[in-house]
This record gives sequence, C-alpha cells and structure tokens, in this order.
Amino acid sequence: GGDGRAPSLPPPPPRALCSLLTALARLQHAPPHEWMEAYEAAAAAHARAALCASAPHAGLATPRHAANTLWAMARLRWVPGPGLVAAQLALCTRCADGLRAVELAQVVGALAQLRVRCGHEWLAVCCVTVSAAAHALWPRPALLDQCLGMHPRHPSRCARKMPSIQMCPKDAIHP
Repeated sequence: GGDGRAPSLPPPPPRALCSLLTALARLQHAPPHEWMEAYEAAAAAHARAALCASAPHAGLATPRHAANTLWAMARLRWVPGPGLVAAQLALCTRCADGLRAVELAQVVGALAQLRVRCGHEWLAVCCVTVSAAAHALWPRPALLDQCLGMHPRHPSRCARKMPSIQMCPKDAIHP
C-alpha cells in the first residue's frame, strides 16, 4: 500500500520454513526474538493444518519437519512455547508410522536439551517406535524387552515407567 509498510506475505510452505531454521541452526546464527516468535506461530499453524487434514499431502507439515524444527530450536537454545511443542508432538504422535528412528532421536534429544517434559501419550509413541525398531534388529526379543522394560503390544507399561526417568526438572513445560 501507499503507507510505506511492506505487504504482508503468507508464511512459506512447511518444508521451506523448516529448512530455513535448520540452516540457521547449523550456522549457529540465532535470529532476533521477533523472528523466532513469528517462526513459532507459522510452524504451529502448519502443524495444526496437517493435524486437521484428512490425509497427508505434499504441502503439509510432516513428522520430519517437526523433528527438524525442535532440533534446530534446541541447537539455537530457543525454548519454544507450549503451543508449538504440543502441535509438533501431536503431529509426530498422529504420524508415528512415518517417524524414522533418527527423527525420533532428534525429537527426544531436543526435548531433553530444552528440558520439556512430555505427556504419557508421546512417551507411549516413543516406546512403541523404539521397541519396534529394536525388535527388528535384535535377535532375542524377550531379552530386549527385559532390558528396555517395554513391549510393543503394551506401550502403557513403558509410559508408566518413563516418568520415573528424571531427565528434566519438575518445573519444565508440560504440553
């Protein structure tokens, strides 16, 4: 318009948005506070849109975007608000079948570094995903179950045990 302000542009698609933050994190360049807040709002909106969609498609956010976003925020030491964390974890939970082991590790590592505690639903997803992946590689599943204290058919057992592992302070964010 004629008022001298820049036109308001829609946020970039999820992949571009995520790639931008990941690149900044790899460069160890922390953007200004206002930029990170705008990024959070756009990333949360993308995650919520993906959660509302009846089926995944190329223009929607994915668990990979969520994992990379949380990893990049941890690398930049930016503690995201509970709304973004909840949206990203909900996306990962809903699309757990599409979550690769490396992405799961990124999410868990980022949450630990950011000192974010998760609810039982997310912990159950972690347990099932880790247990299923380990069962595919481990020749003696019964022994693995004893070591991990979990079983892919009984994620609630694992979820009950996980809160006893104190990796985060009690005053951390609870999405």
